[in-house]
Amino acid sequence: MADPSNTLYVVYDNVSLREDLRPDWGFSCFLPGQGILFDTGSNGALLLENMRRMGLRLEDVQSVVLSHAHWDHVGGLSAVLSSVGRPVTVFLPGSFPDQFVMQVEDMGAECRRVRMPRMICPGVHTTGELGIGIPEQAMVLDTNDGLVIVTGCAHPGILDIVKRARDLFGRKVDLLVGGFHLMYSGAREVEWIGERLKSLEVEHVAPAHCTGKEAIEILCASFGDRARRCGVGWSFPFSELRG
Repeated sequence: MADPSNTLYVVYDNVSLREDLRPDWGFSCFLPGQGILFDTGSNGALLLENMRRMGLRLEDVQSVVLSHAHWDHVGGLSAVLSSVGRPVTVFLPGSFPDQFVMQVEDMGAECRRVRMPRMICPGVHTTGELGIGIPEQAMVLDTNDGLVIVTGCAHPGILDIVKRARDLFGRKVDLLVGGFHLMYSGAREVEWIGERLKSLEVEHVAPAHCTGKEAIEILCASFGDRARRCGVGWSFPFSELRG
């Protein structure tokens, strides 16, 4: 059994790996050991039910990291804040609308706008705000066993996110997980991105959400046994990075 304090759990995605968990368009994952919920999907009730069925305690949530302002990543936030029962810190890109921030603070949360890379807690960092059209931040886990990047939609470009993480930590990326935003990309472009990820020393990939079905198949074929099939119910113990 995985050690929950050192495990990443996907709790919201448009693909489900278990019959008792409901898929829906959006993304969210949870780090119970650090008390960090990354994104909140689009439906708060569904998010909370998936977490309950996975045996994950909402009361363990200490902080919420939002990747970007799209509904399928922030829609469940109000349900989370209402259900935790105590103040929560929300880390969000500095470009988020003021009205959104005010509404979150009215619910008792503390909002921290992120523009530059910063530490969220020991071992967990944000890349800082990236991109122009749709600004976004990704989360980087600097574990004892390797570097993990978690993305929401990767609107600034999955390659640019990986490059930022490598620049920040000077280490190779052992696992890249989340939405890669390749659902509108052609097969040749996806193949090229897969090769570029390898050249950037990305060891394992777990593409999800907006990566797109065809792109996921191409990346999984490219990475072979170094690819992970992601979806609601997927968990990844960091100890697997040792292999």
